[in-house]
Amino acid sequence: MALSDNGEINRCVLFDGRVAGVVSAWRSRSCDPSVWEIGYWITPPLQGKGLATEAIRCIVEELGGGREGRIEANVRAGNIGSCKALENNGFRREGITTGLDDGKDCVAYGFVRREGGREGKIRGDFVHWDGELVCFEDFVCEWENGRIMKFGRTEGAECTLPRCSGVLTPGLIDLHNHAPQHAFKGTGLDKPLMGDGGWLESYTFRAEKKCCADLKYAKRTFQEAVRDGLRNGTTCAIYFGVLDADASKVLADVMVAEGQRGWASKVSMDRNAPGYYCEETKEGLEGLKDFVGHVVKLGEACDGRVRPVLCPRFIPTCR
Repeated sequence: MALSDNGEINRCVLFDGRVAGVVSAWRSRSCDPSVWEIGYWITPPLQGKGLATEAIRCIVEELGGGREGRIEANVRAGNIGSCKALENNGFRREGITTGLDDGKDCVAYGFVRREGGREGKIRGDFVHWDGELVCFEDFVCEWENGRIMKFGRTEGAECTLPRCSGVLTPGLIDLHNHAPQHAFKGTGLDKPLMGDGGWLESYTFRAEKKCCADLKYAKRTFQEAVRDGLRNGTTCAIYFGVLDADASKVLADVMVAEGQRGWASKVSMDRNAPGYYCEETKEGLEGLKDFVGHVVKLGEACDGRVRPVLCPRFIPTCR
């Protein structure tokens, strides 16, 4: 790996034989020498041609695909193109930061290795709730293949690990999350839940029906819902899908792809629902069987991280 005098990697981005931009990597300003940060710039006339995605892929490969250490990136919260380019290359949103020297919100990304990389350790201050608040000051958590292998006080060689400046907590668990409703979250508070012109008929059923009719839209909506949950610390969740089995399968697929542990469901409704969003009992049972079979296979391929669960919407809509 060739470095410049200041320890950076700088590469030109070419398009039709001309320089179209630059992509760079540099050691993080954090105390951890194994962390790299990356950034890029593409000339405005050539933006939107996929050059950023390819440039990021190349610089990640040059950094060893994450095998030599962690890779981070920070982009403007409103820069949808840059966010998409990073996510297309395996980066995951980790939070919102204040950065780029002007105090504006940025999205913090971390690279997730596609192979290996299922072990690691972190040092810091942990808090836990076991009937009362429990604090563990300067502990190390070590994991392997998705399981915690060690949790104890920092000692010996572990003292050379950088200590996180924040507080580490267990992940949040959400037992009731309607993924298709993420598209209109926080709205329609002026309406009652049920009845003619109520919240369900005015917003929910229509939004869920759209997911059934357009699987690409469903995937985008489910991705936003799951990513938002992960970004805010939800490491386990029960996600309700929609009436259609195929669209609900997309939800389970997204959960696996995004690394979300939890349970996926297809909602059941065979009464007290509008004609355009209701199913016959037999049809619903067949759809459930198809959906459950699909998710069981997914679970077998991801160590049981995602599993099926039966989630009728609620008693009024089920016989």
